[in-house]
Amino acid sequence: MYRSRRFSSVIILRLFIGLHSSLLASSCATVKDLWNKDPAWTFVPAPDRVGAMTHSLCGGSGGLLMAFGGIEEGAESPLSGRMVVYDGLQNLWQPVDEKGGPSARNFASFTLLDQKAYVFGGETAPNRESADAYVYDPSAGSWSSLPVPQSLDPRKQATLTRVGSELVIFGGKGVEPVTNWAHYRPGAAHWQMHSHKTGLAPRVAHIALGLDESRLFIWGGFEGKERRGDGFIFDLKSFAVKPVPPFPPRANARALLLGDHVLVWGGAGAHGQVPNGALLNLNSLQWTTLPSIPDSHFQELQGAEVVAQGKDGFLLFGGRFGSEGFNDQLWSYDIAGSQWSLIRSDENPPGRMAHCFVNLEPGKYVVFGGLGYEKGTQSLKQFDGLWILDL
Repeated sequence: MYRSRRFSSVIILRLFIGLHSSLLASSCATVKDLWNKDPAWTFVPAPDRVGAMTHSLCGGSGGLLMAFGGIEEGAESPLSGRMVVYDGLQNLWQPVDEKGGPSARNFASFTLLDQKAYVFGGETAPNRESADAYVYDPSAGSWSSLPVPQSLDPRKQATLTRVGSELVIFGGKGVEPVTNWAHYRPGAAHWQMHSHKTGLAPRVAHIALGLDESRLFIWGGFEGKERRGDGFIFDLKSFAVKPVPPFPPRANARALLLGDHVLVWGGAGAHGQVPNGALLNLNSLQWTTLPSIPDSHFQELQGAEVVAQGKDGFLLFGGRFGSEGFNDQLWSYDIAGSQWSLIRSDENPPGRMAHCFVNLEPGKYVVFGGLGYEKGTQSLKQFDGLWILDL
């Protein structure tokens, strides 16, 4: 059982720091001059029932932000079963009825499909690992539990990934070794079980991305205690497995699908936090390192979040400069030009980490929660409300 205790911002910061040829084609493009835009940041305060959150699992779709769990300011435990929903089209925070939903937990798996939020497994107070599943439908404002095969191994730190119209649970860690994975068809309410085979061993802290209607991309993370720099593309229809060429290993990285490329950003390598990114061309299966952000502070950046800017680039916000301050700048990267650009604005969110940065709809992005310095001080605080960016 978990002892009742309040989690301060300093404890949350410590938790965050503790967590987290064809082989390589290095980019030879230079970084061009920075360009300016006139973006509009809008702060939306949250009602008291939402509170200040860090480490939430988030997704955005069709104007909705949905955030599950995380650590609430002043909470007695790091376990949470709360869902937060913000409707950007109506500028409303939706109340969420927790009846029938998941119990408080940590290390759960989370994703969105068809504007519904799915939660699987994780660590609860009674169980170190679980194998239950739930879906939240914001249009109905209610939770439903999903029947799960008894043979599906309980686990935490797995990935739950949308692949076309299906969901795939892969990897994770259990009290007993994880021996299987599964995919679920919500339309048919049908599970299909698979045993782990050679080349498809379970991982934790890995990347999992749906590439199209049938292909799943897995890369990096840990197999047992070994940090991996390899991966594979698995086809759910043909069951074909295509190896991904190795790249310097990292775990707990961020990843985006950008057209014909997969972006890998940040994470932890063999020698600590990795403050840079790389692109994998899905046609040639060739890696390309990204040029550095043209500011020496960013050579020690950790905890930044990235979001796709269409298919041709991405945005980066937040993170911490080693043991120094937090990044409050918004950077854009253009794939075709291999160019970083600083997007300036009159007002912007305070710098932070352990936050969410997601796309609500084309050209509209949201920053939610996180941990940083209170304005004008070096006192740590958790942030409430959210910031919406229109580009």
